[in-house]
Amino acid sequence: RDRGGVLTLLYTSDHNPLTVSYPLLPQISISSNATQAQVKILKPSPIAYPTYVSVSGTSYADGSISNPMSLIKAINGSRPTGVPDNNIILMPGTYSLNDYQCHISGTQGHPVIIRPQNQVWPPDVKLELAANGPSGAVNWKFFGNYVWLRDVESYFANTLRWTNTSGSNPPYSDMPRAITSGMSDVGTGNKFINILAHDMSSGINPATAAAANEVYGCIDYN
Repeated sequence: RDRGGVLTLLYTSDHNPLTVSYPLLPQISISSNATQAQVKILKPSPIAYPTYVSVSGTSYADGSISNPMSLIKAINGSRPTGVPDNNIILMPGTYSLNDYQCHISGTQGHPVIIRPQNQVWPPDVKLELAANGPSGAVNWKFFGNYVWLRDVESYFANTLRWTNTSGSNPPYSDMPRAITSGMSDVGTGNKFINILAHDMSSGINPATAAAANEVYGCIDYN
């Protein structure tokens, strides 16, 4: 290809002899000379337990402390149950996503605990809902079961607190914060523990569809 050109690769396989318990992305290595490019598709490493996450983590990481993965990867997909120390450890920093939907699950006897690496207050892990996120975005929503989120700060980046629209439900363009959905839960056995939540539309608000959930020790304002 010419310098600056775009190379698009489509990889398919007729069969997969490996049993994959977690949806990991393959790593692609490309080396080239003047006329040819060599492409290698590498088998991803098994996921590490506990699983470490960082602001700069990638979808290709195995989640070890030396190779942390991205938050969006860690809270989506399946995780095996009954694994000792099946926890997700959040390294310090400000995570900024357009949406925080958590689809993983644990079990009643072995919940998945999502917590900071450091136990400090105020929290040094901040889950920021990006100001340019879509209408209806959530600061956090449990779709799975038996997952605990604890000891983090959660907020919407746009702190605008007034609108020119009278009545309820101002348009998103006028007051974006009003269209976000706060922190909620539609699963079973999930917990919000010691969360510093602020500047979101509905705060910590488990849905009526949730069962056996718990909100404990949280501060919720604005």
